Amino acid sequence: MDKFIDRVEAEADNYTEADWASADAEFVELSAELERNYSDMTEAEKDEVSKKLGRYYGLQTKRGLESAAQGVKNV
Repeated sequence: MDKFIDRVEAEADNYTEADWASADAEFVELSAELERNYSDMTEAEKDEVSKKLGRYYGLQTKRGLESAAQGVKNV
């Protein structure tokens, strides 16, 4: 998950809608895998998972805000 999020963070400014769709699909798969293993994780590992998920959700939020700002600018 770290490598995935690092890659998305590094390339996010240049992502197209297709790139985001692909990243979102990969995120769903990775999240499902983490969820399947969640009960076997230590508290420290669970905290790390939460941070990782938060990083990706932050990127999605930034994307949404930038998209909204561009929409206002276009109006």
